[in-house]
Amino acid sequence: TTFYGFIFLVLADLALRKRFTALTFLIGPIAVHFLLSGLKLYPCTGRFMLSAVPLITLIVSLGSLRLCGWIQARFPRAPDIVLLLPLLAMVQPLMAGFPLEKEEIKESLRFMESRTGGEAVYVYYSSLSAAEYYRKIRFPGADFPLIAGEEHRDSLAAYDRQLDSLSGTVWLVFSHVYPFGQRENEESYMVGRLTAGGGRILDRHAATGSSVYRL
Repeated sequence: TTFYGFIFLVLADLALRKRFTALTFLIGPIAVHFLLSGLKLYPCTGRFMLSAVPLITLIVSLGSLRLCGWIQARFPRAPDIVLLLPLLAMVQPLMAGFPLEKEEIKESLRFMESRTGGEAVYVYYSSLSAAEYYRKIRFPGADFPLIAGEEHRDSLAAYDRQLDSLSGTVWLVFSHVYPFGQRENEESYMVGRLTAGGGRILDRHAATGSSVYRL
C-alpha cells in the first residue's frame, strides 16, 4: 500500500506541476495495455507487471529525486546518503533475482490441443488466470471443459478430495508450481496421487516453467 501510495503522489505531483508530457510517457503505455486487455488482445496478469517494471522504475526514481531535493532544501546538512534511496528501494527485488519466473503455458496448451479428444482439463490454481484467458480467446482453438483447481498451500492432503473426484481421462495443466523449484512440490504430489489411485500417464509434455499430463 505504501509503495502504490508513493507512486500516486509522484504522479499527482507531476500533474500539479503540469508536467503533462512526462505523465503521458509514464502512464500512456499502461493505459494502452488496459485497452488491449479490454479488447481481449492481451491478458492483464503477472506478465503486465513485468512489462511495466521500466516505467515503474522511472516513476520511483523521479519521486526519489524529488524527495531528496525536498529533504536537502530543508536540511542542508543532511548526508548525501538520501541520494541512494532509489538503489535502496531495489534491494529486495535484486535479492529475489531476475527474471522472477518464465512460464511457457501456451506451449503446454498447444501440445494438449494437438492430442485432446475433448477430455476435461484440470487446471492448477496458479495457472487459472492464464488458462481461462486463452480459453476465452479460443487459443489454441479448443473450448475445453475446465476444472478449476483448488488452492491448499502447505496442506497437500487437502487436495485429495478434488483429485479423487476426477473421473475418466483428464488433462492436468501446471505452471508456477508451489513450492517453486523443488522436486517434491504440489505438481508431483497431485500426479502421484492420481497414479497411486490407479491412473496411468497416457501422455505428458514439459515446457519452460509449465507442464501438462494426460491421465
